[in-house]
Amino acid sequence: MRPVVIFTHIPKVAGTSLVRKLVLPNYPRDLIKSYKGELDLLRSRGRYQVLVGHSVYGIQHLVTGPVKMFTMLRDPIERAISHYYFIKQPGEFGPGRNLEQKRTNREVQLAEIFEYNKHRKFRLAGTWLIDNMQTRYLAGYSHYWKSESSLSLLSAAKFNLEKRYVEFGLLDQFEESSLRIASSLGWVLAERVDKTKETRIQKIVTSEDRAAVEKWNLLDQDLHSFAQELFRKRGLR
Repeated sequence: MRPVVIFTHIPKVAGTSLVRKLVLPNYPRDLIKSYKGELDLLRSRGRYQVLVGHSVYGIQHLVTGPVKMFTMLRDPIERAISHYYFIKQPGEFGPGRNLEQKRTNREVQLAEIFEYNKHRKFRLAGTWLIDNMQTRYLAGYSHYWKSESSLSLLSAAKFNLEKRYVEFGLLDQFEESSLRIASSLGWVLAERVDKTKETRIQKIVTSEDRAAVEKWNLLDQDLHSFAQELFRKRGLR
C-alpha cells in the first residue's frame, strides 16, 4: 500500500512554494487533500495520497494506512514577524475569512500579541499567532497546550523532527531542502515555481517588538538551532 504523504505546513514557512515545487509535479490535484479539520479529514479517508495545509504532528493517526511526513522550518524571529504582518494586512482573505485574527493583529501591537493570544494554545487554534509555533506544530497534539518554557514540549518537537519525519528542510536553504525532500520520497521537482503572495504592508519592528518576539519564542530558537545542526549532519551522509 502506497503511504500517504503528510506535509506539516507551519504558517509562513514557504509552504505554498513547497507544494508547487514538490507535490504538484508528482500527484494529480484530486489526490491532494487540503486540511480543513479533523472531521473533514475522517470523511475523506482513502480518497487522497497527500495531505497539505496547517495540521500538526499527530494528524497521521486519522489517516488510513502507512504515512510519510516532511516539513520545513524557518528562523523563528523572522517567521513570527512575517506571520503577524501577513495576517494584519488588508485584503488578503475573502469576506468573513480570518476576520477575528485580522482584527486582533490590527488592534494588538506585535510586542503584546503573544501575551494576548496565549490562551489560544489550549484550543489548537492552528493559524493564530502564538509563541513557539514551530515547536508546537512538531510536538503535536499531546504537547501543543504547554507553556512557552516547557522543556518537554521542546524535547517532543526535537524527537519527532529527527525520528518521525522522513525529511525536513530549512527555508534559508530552500533549493537544497527541496532536493533532499524529493529524494527521500522519490519525487521529481518542478523546474520553475511562480512567486507566491508576499506581505504588502511595511513591517515596522521596534526594538521592543523584537525583544518580545525573542522572549516569547525561546523554544523555537532552540529548535531551529537543533534543526540547523541536524540538517548539516545529514548533508554529510
